[in-house]
Amino acid sequence: MSRRGLIRSHILRNRDLPDWLIDGERFGERDLDLAYDRLLVRLANFRNVVTSLEQQHAEVCTARIEQLDRESVALRSALRDEFLSAGVHRRYQKAAVVGSGPWPRLHFYSPTVYLYANLTDAAAWLNYFAISLLLVDTSVRVFQLLQPAFAWKRELPARYPDMANLCQGFAATIPFCLERVKAPETLFSDSAAAAAVTDPQVVENKKPMRLYVSGLFVWPLTIA
Repeated sequence: MSRRGLIRSHILRNRDLPDWLIDGERFGERDLDLAYDRLLVRLANFRNVVTSLEQQHAEVCTARIEQLDRESVALRSALRDEFLSAGVHRRYQKAAVVGSGPWPRLHFYSPTVYLYANLTDAAAWLNYFAISLLLVDTSVRVFQLLQPAFAWKRELPARYPDMANLCQGFAATIPFCLERVKAPETLFSDSAAAAAVTDPQVVENKKPMRLYVSGLFVWPLTIA
């Protein structure tokens, strides 16, 4: 298993990372990849701390929980800023799946899909949606420690207004990753024809699936 795979495994298992695994620069990570790697390390350690607090039978210090709550906000902000700086944030377009009868359900979760310029952009967005959802999940767990049981559910929508959009974006990206839909060739070009497309429509691709593309969403789907 690769180092990045080990980090992901520790994230899912809420385990602390060993010291030798923390510094991505020692393993050749550079620039944006190094920044993203450091966010994954922070997330892994953050989830481990939250899990440890949840398992304590004694009352947890409120100040400590509030500190973790602030850390969760900082992590979400850092993840969003780092992703947007990677240069793919403008590279998707919502589209409607059209055809005879009901919309296809085998590889689709709604009649709306997200189209991308290429599979690389789609995979980047899918990872962003998945990690954001994982971070929101951890933040909710912190919030549960901070608030009485009767109060936290009422305040959840106000604290995490983007949760529904993240879920929708994740589900709407999978059909493109599976090549069940394809973006019109001009959609992501700089031409006037691309600018004129405001509500694109696509049909389902029913050709045999290239199985290797499923590797694009195995890890994100494991998170979700």
